[in-house]
Order: sequence, then structure tokens, then C-alpha cells
Amino acid sequence: MADRFELAAASLWLLLRLGGVGARTRRSAGGMLAVTEPEGWPTTLPHLASVATTPAELAVELSEGIQRVRQATGWQARPPADPSSYDILHERVCELYLVDKTFPSWWEAVNWAGATFQAFRIEHKLDATGVAALLTQGRMAARTIQRATLGLPIAFFFKSIFAELTTRGVDSREARRKASATVMPSRGLGRASPLFFRVVRLAGTPTSYGVLMGLFRSRLLPDHEMTVKPGDFSLRPARVDVPRDFSVIERWFDHVRGQGAGLWPVALR
Repeated sequence: MADRFELAAASLWLLLRLGGVGARTRRSAGGMLAVTEPEGWPTTLPHLASVATTPAELAVELSEGIQRVRQATGWQARPPADPSSYDILHERVCELYLVDKTFPSWWEAVNWAGATFQAFRIEHKLDATGVAALLTQGRMAARTIQRATLGLPIAFFFKSIFAELTTRGVDSREARRKASATVMPSRGLGRASPLFFRVVRLAGTPTSYGVLMGLFRSRLLPDHEMTVKPGDFSLRPARVDVPRDFSVIERWFDHVRGQGAGLWPVALR
């Protein structure tokens, strides 16, 4: 069994290779890396500093590293419940991929991920149609909001409704409220996205960067309902079902492949 130092070192490896610190870590912020191997680093653990020069090499390096962490710490992950109540690095819960694409700077990697993701989100108009019906007709036209699997809360603002109201002479602040709604958990204020992105620096020269992305298939919310709260206080909030699967995120991975960027899986066994 690993001693406390080894356990702390293993946690540091996972943090630097897969995690981040601070706000917006699931959207590429807060990433850190080791540039050299620290003195006294346990030989039972994988190298802290990456030597991978391509996304494909990094996928293999991460797979082997996770396996060595498991062995060194005696980490025997039991099969989680279905669905799991928390995020865990288990093949039934987590998927990790390296995008087969490199960038000359970290901000270009972030910009590519953000722009591609934004274009994907815009394609999902059925959610917006359902929420718009609540604002204009007083009732939801959808049983769920599929985009909730990308994280909550979700703020909706409808320019067409806003323009129609202001044309009729409604005050702009009042019109903005009547044209807005927020989807949120029935209990609590938010839910971190099961989909996450991380910018990684590859070894070698010239310096290049890649994008690591992943999905945690853990329980989205503790109950089975979400609330759609109109900005117009005269309208009653509506209850909708929590999405039952992660098909939206699965379509996101297909969307990335459709952009000509392959995905290298990181094995978690």
C-alpha cells in the first residue's frame, strides 16, 4: 500500500495531467503543468513532466500513467452504480479523448475549442423553441431541455421577442425581462458541465498545444426535474424533466470528428 507521500504525489499527477485549479476549469481555465521532474519523485509513479510530442503519443502516455497510478496506490475501483452519484475515472463513467489537432499557442487552442463548441450549441434550436413558447404562450412546448447536459444554469434571451416588444413601445428593461428565461436545477443554483476541456502543452520544439476533452456520465441532478424560470415575474416557472442520457455530448464528439479532427481515446482500464 502506498504511503502518504506517494498518495499525495499521485494526486498531484492527476491534478496536473487531467485537472485544474479555480473557476472555469471545465472550460480550459486553471490548467497547470510540470516542466521538469522534481527531485525525489516516486519511481513507482509515472513521470510528472510529459514527454509526448503528439496528441496520439499523449493519449498513450495518459493511459499508461493512469494505470501506473492505480497500481502504485492500490486503487481498485469497484464498478460504480448506474448512474454513478459522482465523477470517477472509471471506464463506465468517464471518457477521455485527445483531439488529433495541434496549435502553435494555448489561446489558439482555447479559441478553436470555444468557437467549435459555440457553433455546436447554436445548432440545438428545439430547446429554445420550447422556452420561447413559455414566454409567449405561458406554457412549455418541450418536456425537457437537452442542453442541460452541457451544464446549468442556462440563460435564454430571445432577440425576436425583445424586438417585437420594444416595437410596441414596451420599456427596454421590461422587454428584456419578458424576453429572458433561465433553466436551473429545482434544488440549488447550478450543475457543472459533465463535458470538460483542457489545453495541454506538448513536448518538443517548436512548442505546440493540444486539446484534451472528456465526459463524466455521473448523475446529472439528484432529482428528476429542472425549473425554467421566466424573467417576466407575471409568468409562473415551469418544471421540465432532466435529460435521461448524454446524447447531446455524444453528438458533440461526432461534431468534432465531422470537422476533420480525429479523437484519440485515453484508455481507463
